[in-house]
Amino acid sequence: MITRALAVALPIAMAVGWPTAAAAQESRPLNRWLGEQFLTVARTCLPASSTNLAPERYIPADVRSWDTFANRLEQNVPIYSLDSLGSYFSNIYLRGDNGSLSRNGMQPLGVTYAENEATALYSRTASGIRQHNCSTMLSASGDINIPLSANVFRAAINTSVTESRSQSIYLYSGRIVSPVAAALGLASTEVDRRPNVDRFSVYLAAWNWYRLHPSMVEPGNQARLEITRVIDGAAAYRMTGLTQAVLMSGNARIGAAIPFVSASAEASGSGNASIRQNTAGFGVAVLNRHPGATFPGAVRLSVDAPLLANVTPVATNPTSIDGAQPIQWSADLSGVPTAYCDRIFWQLAAAPNRANTFDYSNFTVQPAPEGARVCRFTVRATPTANATSNVARLAFSVSTSIPGVGADVAPPLTIPLASTDIADYRASISLANPQGDLAYTLNAEPNGSPLSVPLTYIVREKDGRRATEVISGSAILEVSCGQAQPQSVPLGPQDITFGRSNGEGRITLTARIPRGSIFGPDEAVASCGLGGLLVVGVEGAAPRTLTLPTHAFTVSAPAPAPTMEAR
Repeated sequence: MITRALAVALPIAMAVGWPTAAAAQESRPLNRWLGEQFLTVARTCLPASSTNLAPERYIPADVRSWDTFANRLEQNVPIYSLDSLGSYFSNIYLRGDNGSLSRNGMQPLGVTYAENEATALYSRTASGIRQHNCSTMLSASGDINIPLSANVFRAAINTSVTESRSQSIYLYSGRIVSPVAAALGLASTEVDRRPNVDRFSVYLAAWNWYRLHPSMVEPGNQARLEITRVIDGAAAYRMTGLTQAVLMSGNARIGAAIPFVSASAEASGSGNASIRQNTAGFGVAVLNRHPGATFPGAVRLSVDAPLLANVTPVATNPTSIDGAQPIQWSADLSGVPTAYCDRIFWQLAAAPNRANTFDYSNFTVQPAPEGARVCRFTVRATPTANATSNVARLAFSVSTSIPGVGADVAPPLTIPLASTDIADYRASISLANPQGDLAYTLNAEPNGSPLSVPLTYIVREKDGRRATEVISGSAILEVSCGQAQPQSVPLGPQDITFGRSNGEGRITLTARIPRGSIFGPDEAVASCGLGGLLVVGVEGAAPRTLTLPTHAFTVSAPAPAPTMEAR
């Protein structure tokens, strides 16, 4: 018997798709199934007269003695194919009060596997491991129960060395760990390393399972849900095209990449592709199911899944905004099977509402053009009206909820897709008020001429942008004094002057404020503010609408003239 320490993921492909019912398995005598695996080797290197015996005659004696096969060889056991094993590990069971398990017609979890992901994991200690071909079948360790002449023996050895049609068997017996349970953190102590199954994808499948079974979100039901964690079983792989010469050449990467043949836990690189191309057969006999693990609740999934998300902004996203025009922003989320990459599954989450951010609309969800199992989320981001700095915060998230279940029982699973500052050139041209508060005195005539208030602003230029002019007729001013109602203050072209001095732009406005805008009833002194909007032309860019810094001033009505007392 050969035993080795190991913990290697099985790199065999499973079809990607929407959750389906578990593929049916067959039930067969264990010794017949094992024998048929070894008989396929014999048929590639022995004459037909030597391959017509019962299949169990070709099982090597040391394999018969493996611990996991004790008293089981004559029994019927369930045999799973690759696809059906993946479905088996994704079954969700409901524990009864007496400890019994029932699926109650529920769909399996529906985990899908990419080509480089594991369908099974193998525990550190095996009951038995064998690499078997024509040569090992005929060696002393094989000890098969068939008569062979010396000539047949030599022919078989030659065939094993050179015949590309020869088959090799890789057999493992011992604990087989569910990669689904390991990805959910429910079987991490059974193997030396986590599976290469995309954990985020598993969490999404678990979340969707609750979406399909909302009644199971109730705490009383969640505590009774169970998933398979580990089984005792035997896994067999039949490979074509691996001659003994290749296996012994020192360059036989494919031989080293067979999971339970390699003790180095290296199951990556070109060898995996060759395994997938050359696998002639796969099967797992389930001999015993260990106690399962409690399936994680929806609250835990909503908390843990975002921590596993792998988000990549699209390279063509804009790096700046240059006005109020909306931009398009996209981000790719990995580990999302096509069935979950759907607008029905995801909603745009509420974004923070503050200055220098965006409003989001036109939310779309579709598979990314490059890369399988990658979902692209796109929004139309419109800058908010305020621009107080040279960066704008772009931040949005997507979420998925369980229909008909309140957030207090199952909070939405929310994935942040963007949280970044991008250059905001709307604030690259700004105005500063170089003057302090001003004081003006009005005469007391009720019908006097308007008060002329000169306003001077310095143009602050950043990021290489240069103001060139004030757009004629663009000023919109408003004055607010004391108790009086705010009023608009019109400006004519003669009231606006733009110039440059020492490379700095200066704008002078002359606001002519009607006297009636100043004082409220019984007021002698009014505190006023004058501000508004102004549009300036910008060299090499769109015009900017600038907010005028509020110009504060006070206005005092003169004291009434003294009167003469009558003599």
